[in-house]
Amino acid sequence: MTTEQKREYPEEYEFVGFFECEPKMTDSDVPWCYNTAAYTTVRNGLRVECTISPGYGDMDLLVLNGEEQLVRLSVNHIQKIEFEATAESEKMIVEFNEGTTLHPLILQLKPTVSVSWGTEQQ
Repeated sequence: MTTEQKREYPEEYEFVGFFECEPKMTDSDVPWCYNTAAYTTVRNGLRVECTISPGYGDMDLLVLNGEEQLVRLSVNHIQKIEFEATAESEKMIVEFNEGTTLHPLILQLKPTVSVSWGTEQQ
């Protein structure tokens, strides 16, 4: 990451609002922005587990239907996270460092759980 690429993350309370749960922190003595926060929520029978390390620009995402794993992603080089809430949906949009061929990862929790992500063809 170059010095010009400053990570942009929402405030901790915005993650709490999106996932509708308090995070489990790896180290209770370390501020959120330098810690690893794990959020777990259930929507329409699907369990969504999201672990975010803002200081490192990393995120792990797991979506389960009971014990069946539907989605498992581990992503790095996160540049920006933002939340989008409309009358129709609530989404977390994850953007990656400039110069990557990655499209934004979009996690929607309402009205239904969905995950979209991809790469650009060179």
